Amino acid sequence: MKRPLSTAALACFLLFFAISLFAQLQEPVQPVNLIIDSDMASDVDDVGDHAVMWALSSRGEVNVLALISSSANDYTAPCMRAIANYYGHPNVPVGAHKGLTPVVENSNMSVYTQQITNQFGIPGDTRANYPDAVTVYRQALANAPDHSVYIVAEGFYQPLQALLQSQPDSISPLNGVQLVAQKVRRLVSSAGWFPSGNEHNFRVDADAASYVFANWPGEIVSVGVQVGGDVITGPSLSSDATKDPVKRAYDLFNSSDTTPA
Repeated sequence: MKRPLSTAALACFLLFFAISLFAQLQEPVQPVNLIIDSDMASDVDDVGDHAVMWALSSRGEVNVLALISSSANDYTAPCMRAIANYYGHPNVPVGAHKGLTPVVENSNMSVYTQQITNQFGIPGDTRANYPDAVTVYRQALANAPDHSVYIVAEGFYQPLQALLQSQPDSISPLNGVQLVAQKVRRLVSSAGWFPSGNEHNFRVDADAASYVFANWPGEIVSVGVQVGGDVITGPSLSSDATKDPVKRAYDLFNSSDTTPA
């Protein structure tokens, strides 16, 4: 998500836990079975989203089934792993997008993912050491109860497109569309700037996003980035960046010359 602060966490988890504001939506039953799909690289907001997610997990409000990296950055998946380990979840499956795009608008660049990987994870670890995102998606969905999974897409859309296009395999006899229809309760898309819809995540991965929205067999809730644009989030100023990967990531991002778009 190309925003200076963490908007996806506010928007998406607002949908989960303040559902009375959206009376037309069915209220989830806690703990919510969650897959989070992030482009953790060019901006630091996804790091904040994962911190919120793991806090909700520690309170028993979400059950994190998998983490999906939708970025073409080599260190996004191991950065997610390092953060998950910090919060005490070393066994959560992490799937990596293996493609070379998107790269426009510096969407595959990062001032912190490699540093977080080397400092808090396995030095030199890259996405090459992680299973493909579609494999992790299919495994997580196949093992979940029917109509129970909420997918929060706060990055790019090629992994979701590939999931929909996937064929029956040893994981499941269902193709991707059938598997999503049977297992997913709701896709929450944190992208767009409504009503105009012109925003980084859609803009740089437009073909994949269009495919997902045209072919998704269930409910989609779109949450524009403007929803949380005025909510300031981040780690405590007293947090120790030598011990806390979230604080270190924010420090690296905020001390860089990166200008969020």
